[in-house]
Order: sequence, then structure tokens, then C-alpha cells
Amino acid sequence: MATEHRAGFLPADADAYRLRLTGAERDEVAALARRLAGTAPALVDDPGWLATARRLGNRLPARLLDTVRAFRHDPGKGGVLLVS
Repeated sequence: MATEHRAGFLPADADAYRLRLTGAERDEVAALARRLAGTAPALVDDPGWLATARRLGNRLPARLLDTVRAFRHDPGKGGVLLVS
């Protein structure tokens, strides 16, 4: 996993995970986000909405899931994950 320093707004001594999604990956994430946004009642604390979010989260692109897992294991000094 590549890390970058001084990523714009980050302190100079902060480490950040950074992942640049491909066009296809962005399309996958956008499609999942649209499905989730259309899930009634569209309330983030609704148990049904949360269950759908968990299920759809498992369908995120593999590189994004791998990066999030690595970040959760060791978020680094700055605790920042940048996805673009």
C-alpha cells in the first residue's frame, strides 16, 4: 500500500492511505450508492437501511475493500484514508 505525505490539508507528519479508483471502480461505487440512496426509508439509523448498507458494502470493488481492511488494521499515525 502506497502512502503519501503532505496530501494537501494533512499535517506534514501525517501518513495517509490513498487509493485512486479506476473509472470502472467509480462506476461500481456510484451504482451501489444509488441503490442505497433509493432504499426506503432512507434513514441512516433505520435497521433495514443499515442491513442494506452492510450487504451492499460487501459488493464494493475488491481494491477498495482491501484498502479499507488494511486501513482498519493499521490506520497509521494520521488515521486518514483518501479515496479519489
